[in-house]
Amino acid sequence: MRNQGRIRLNLAAGTVAFALLGVGCASTTTRQSTVSVVLVGDSLAEQAAQYLEPLLGAKTLVPQYFGGTAACDWLEKDLQITSGSAVVISLTGNSMSPCMSDCSGAYLQGQAAVEK
Repeated sequence: MRNQGRIRLNLAAGTVAFALLGVGCASTTTRQSTVSVVLVGDSLAEQAAQYLEPLLGAKTLVPQYFGGTAACDWLEKDLQITSGSAVVISLTGNSMSPCMSDCSGAYLQGQAAVEK
């Protein structure tokens, strides 16, 4: 079980690092420099934050994570994203929050959860 936790943490850290590579990619258009990184996600984002922050240099980390959340939990939320933000999203497919339930209140499973 402990090894499984390390694997999940490594996956989360790898996801965040991969996403940050995109922040520095060259573009043919002029854009505002990134001043903050908004980290949106579930418990894996929370676990990865401590490894992400030292990599940001002068950029500010804006934590927007909460364990057990699904992508639909973040809709309509003020995530403090500005034109100077890079956004990193790390979600593992949680499906036990109210936005992932069907009309009778039961949690979606299988293909229904994937389609949601």
